[in-house]
Amino acid sequence: DLRLLLVGDGPRKSETVEYCESLGISTIDLTINSYNPNAKILFAGYQENPYPFYLGAKLFLMPSLWEGFPISLLEAFTFGVPAIVADCSSGIREIFDVNDEAIRPVQSAEFERTPYGHLMRTFENNNTGRAAIIWARSIKEILGNNDYYTSCSTAAKLKAESYGVISISKIWEKEFDITCIN
Repeated sequence: DLRLLLVGDGPRKSETVEYCESLGISTIDLTINSYNPNAKILFAGYQENPYPFYLGAKLFLMPSLWEGFPISLLEAFTFGVPAIVADCSSGIREIFDVNDEAIRPVQSAEFERTPYGHLMRTFENNNTGRAAIIWARSIKEILGNNDYYTSCSTAAKLKAESYGVISISKIWEKEFDITCIN
């Protein structure tokens, strides 16, 4: 029994709500209504502090067609939330440790299994039905394999730590030392 929580706002929100309703999927806008346990898709709107939402999350989904360096992905990792993300930027590939030039973006396979979750192939708008099936398969695979889920959760926390203040400070100190020596 899964629910999808969408945090943030965008110009396609009303279109998304209408589409869900046309499919018979119950939604709720938490910015104007109280929680409804029957709603399958919850719209939380913009949140100054999204951290409480990560605490109860089982998965972090990012089906973007483009992202820069997604801080929200690292925030999810901080809470040990495995991720399923579209392979749409070098920033995502860096976080997922697949930024080697020899490794190409996911193109032929439906997804690439990683220590942090799944790196998904990007789909254009004309393939949304097929994409939904593949994303659903990916969600089932991660949530249905407790060992893999636990491993992803642990790896995600460690990855987030590698971007933390202490880790980054050590990198800067090393760079300053090298610069001062030269």
